[in-house]
Amino acid sequence: MRNGTAPRPIPIVKTALLINKFVPPDPSPTARLLGDLGELLEQEGWEVRYLGLESGYRAQTSHLFVRLLREVGFHLGILCQGLFSKPRPDLVIAFSSPPGLLITAAWIARCRGARLIHWCMDLYPDVAVALGVLSENGLPNRILRRLLSSASRNCERIVALDEDMADRFRQMGMQSVSVQPPWPPTFDEVKTSAPSPDPDTPSAAAPEWLYSGNLGRAHEWGTLLEAQRLLEEQKCPLRLVFQGGGNQRTLARAEAERLGLRQCEWREFAEPGQLVDQLHRAEALVVSQRPETEGMLFPSKLSTYLMTDTPLVWIGSTRGAIAEHLRNRPFTCLAEPDDPDAVAGFLTGLSSTRTHATKDAIEAFSDKVRHTREAGLEQWRKWVSPPE
Repeated sequence: MRNGTAPRPIPIVKTALLINKFVPPDPSPTARLLGDLGELLEQEGWEVRYLGLESGYRAQTSHLFVRLLREVGFHLGILCQGLFSKPRPDLVIAFSSPPGLLITAAWIARCRGARLIHWCMDLYPDVAVALGVLSENGLPNRILRRLLSSASRNCERIVALDEDMADRFRQMGMQSVSVQPPWPPTFDEVKTSAPSPDPDTPSAAAPEWLYSGNLGRAHEWGTLLEAQRLLEEQKCPLRLVFQGGGNQRTLARAEAERLGLRQCEWREFAEPGQLVDQLHRAEALVVSQRPETEGMLFPSKLSTYLMTDTPLVWIGSTRGAIAEHLRNRPFTCLAEPDDPDAVAGFLTGLSSTRTHATKDAIEAFSDKVRHTREAGLEQWRKWVSPPE
C-alpha cells in the first residue's frame, strides 16, 4: 500500500481449451465454428487456446490403417497438451472429430477440474456402425460406446445439431441436451465472375444443379447420377456439377463415366466469395445424406443453402427432423435415395431464371447469415457463462 491507497485487485482471467481435429485458420466448417466460439469467449474476457491441427482438411484421405495410426497419435498429443497446459483451463469445449475425441476431452476436464461442453458434430460410434466401418456386435464398437457414454455423462452440457440427434442422447440417459445447428460462414467479399471450367468440361454458360463441398461416405451420390442420366435422356440442358473434394469423389466420377454422362462437371473447392455467386446462379442446390445416418450428423452446407432462395434438392430421409424443417420451404424437392425420377421431375419443372447474384440478393443473404450467426453465438454466450 502506498499513500494509504489500497492495491488494485489482480483480475482473474478464465481460460478455455477449444478442441477439434482442425482448428483456425484451417478452412474446414468445424474449424470455422470453433473460431467463432473462440472470438466470442475472448470478447467475454476469456483466454482461449486451440488444440488441434491448423491445416489439412482438404488433403486427400490416407489409407484407413495410416489414418488410424495418425488419429491415435493425435489423441495422445491432445491429451498431453491438455493435461500439462498452463494456466489450468476452467472450460473445455470439444467437438467430435476424430472419433473418440470426447473421451480425451473428458480426461482433460476431469484431471484439470474444468467444465466440459460437447458440441457433437458426428455421433460416434453410431455413424461408424451405420456406414459399415464398425460392426454393431464387434468388440471395438462395444468398448468405444461404453467409453463415450461415460464421457458424455461428465459433460455439463451436450449440444446436438438437430432434434433427432438430441433424442438419441436423451435415449442414452443424458439430461442437459440442447440443440444448435451449425450456422453459415460469413462472406466478406463476393465475386460475381463465374469460374473458368477445365478445357474438357462443358461450357460454364449452361444451367447447372450444384453439389458443393465434401463428398463423403455419409453422402448419397448414386441418386444424383441416375437423375442426371434421366435428364440427359430427356435432352434437358442441365449440368450436374460436383464441386469440392471427399473420399467418394473418385468413385462417383468413375460411375459417372460408366453411365456415359456428358453433362457432369467436376470442380475444385470454390473461394468463399465466389461460392455466394454460384449458389445464387444455380438452378438448384443439392444436399444429400444416407438415411441410416439420420440423427448422427448434419450436412454443414445446408445451413448456408437455407439462406438463399435457390431451389433445393434434399436426398435422404423424408421423415426426420431435417426433412420436416424443409417441408414448408418453397421450391424444395424431398426425395428418398433410389428415387431419381422424383429428382429429375422436380428439376425439369423448374423455370430457368438463372442470373448472377444481384446486389439486393447478396444483401438479403448476408443479413440472414449475420442474424443466424449472431443468434447462435448468443445462445452459446449463455452456455459458457459460469453457472451460478
